[in-house]
Order: sequence, then structure tokens, then C-alpha cells
Amino acid sequence: MKRTFQSIALAHAATIAVFLLSFGTCLAQGSEREKTDSNFEYLRQLADAIKIRPAGGAVDVTAFAQTTPVLRFGDATRETSDGVIWKIGRNRPLAMVAMEIVHKSDHNDVNYEFLCLTEQKFEMVARPGWSWRPSVSALTMKPLNGVPAPSLSKQTRIRQLKQLARRFEASEVYVGQNYRLRLMPQPIDQYVVDGRAGLDGAVFVFAHGTNPEVLLLLEATDNGWQFGFARLCGAAPQATFDGRIVWTKPAMDQIVSSWTSPYMGDAFTIDDQRSNLSAPQAK
Repeated sequence: MKRTFQSIALAHAATIAVFLLSFGTCLAQGSEREKTDSNFEYLRQLADAIKIRPAGGAVDVTAFAQTTPVLRFGDATRETSDGVIWKIGRNRPLAMVAMEIVHKSDHNDVNYEFLCLTEQKFEMVARPGWSWRPSVSALTMKPLNGVPAPSLSKQTRIRQLKQLARRFEASEVYVGQNYRLRLMPQPIDQYVVDGRAGLDGAVFVFAHGTNPEVLLLLEATDNGWQFGFARLCGAAPQATFDGRIVWTKPAMDQIVSSWTSPYMGDAFTIDDQRSNLSAPQAK
């Protein structure tokens, strides 16, 4: 009988311990969710502060009015706790702005990356003193030859987009090491090219973990398919199709960049009031 009471007591103690552990885990997870929600809200405020205006020529400013988050990501191996890519524009993206909260040993930074995907001339002001006026587009679309023509069925065309994307591969040389990038299985954006029914397009991401490094744009045209690549990295990226190199760029430290470059980045230090931003979690 004594052993029975001891067993019951131990069982109750174990149950209480499991409950307390689970309760503590839930509190920790809830706290982490609140922090990541705080991260996103902060980045949303930064995105809302971006101002875009024409910089010469016939520019449809209203086309730049829509700012949409198309990807949220993190990369603990590179100190990024939270990041968002914002699409500028309604159909094919006119520009992309990536923001990352990066944790340093004694402070936090927000890194910006600006990517121009249009020949329209515009100025983007993201922060005081940050005036980006890209002189050219980072995107050059090329025909994708030797593949089946776009289907008349929209459902089949979307399937074709994904099948074609899987035939591309991308890699980057970062700090002297070559990394094969992972194609995310779903496009981060789908659109209709020039607003024309039957001409579907999509933006795919090649990532380091979930950190986007290279964008692939695939589009149906009247004459078949076309593709284009653009960087979201300082490393030296390269892409192949069926094993054949179709795109390559040097590392950014080999290029003279400025606020008129089609791809540009900068960062600022977050003040102490943002100390509740969550740190990256290694997986």
C-alpha cells in the first residue's frame, strides 16, 4: 500500500512537472510570437514610410502605389532574425525592397536592399538622406528556347511555370565558399504580364535556408516563355538551366555601386527602444 501511495504521488508530481513545463513552453512561444509580430509591425512601418515619385519621363506613379509583403524569412546562421520582401507595383514587380533585422553583439541593425525591375525612371526615398534613383533595370528578360509552348489552359500554364523553374539551379560564392541555393517550391508572386489574360508570370526564389538570395522571373509571352534573374545578395551568384550557365554576376565588393545602381543596399542602427526585437534562433 505504501508503495502504491508513493507511485500515485510520483505520478502526480510527474503530471504537475509536465504541466509546468508545457505551460512555460507555451509562455515562451507566445512571447516569441509577440516579438516576431513586433518585428513585422516595425518593418511594416518602415515600408509605409517609403515615398516614391517620378524622376523624369512618363511615369505612372499610381503603378508604384501598392506595397505588398511577398516573403517573410529569417537566417540565424547570418544573424537575421526577421526579414520581409516588399513588392512594389501591381502586376510584374516594378521594384523589390528587402528589409532584415540583423543582430550584432552590441546592437541591432536594419538592412535594406533595393532592387529595380523596370526601365521607368523613379526616385525612392526610404529614410532621410536615402534617395535611390536607379538609372537602369537590374532585370533583363531572355527567351527560354527548346521548351513546350505555354498552354491555353491557365491551370496548366501555372504547372508549367513550376516545372520550368525546377530546371534552373542557382548558387553563390560567399566568403570564399560556394553555396548551392535552394529553390523555394512555391513562387512568392504570381501576376498577369501587361494585364493580358493568358500571359502569366511568377517570381521564384533561390534561398540560403529561407534567406532569399536570387530571384527568377518566368513569364509566358506570345512567342513562348521568357526568363530573367536578379540578385538580392552581395555574394557572386550564378544560375544554370539544364546545367548550362545562363546568368552570372560578380560579388558586390567587385562593383562600384551608388544610389543610382539598380541594386543597392544600406543599413541603420535601431535605437534602444526596439530592444524587444527577437534574436535569431538557430535550428
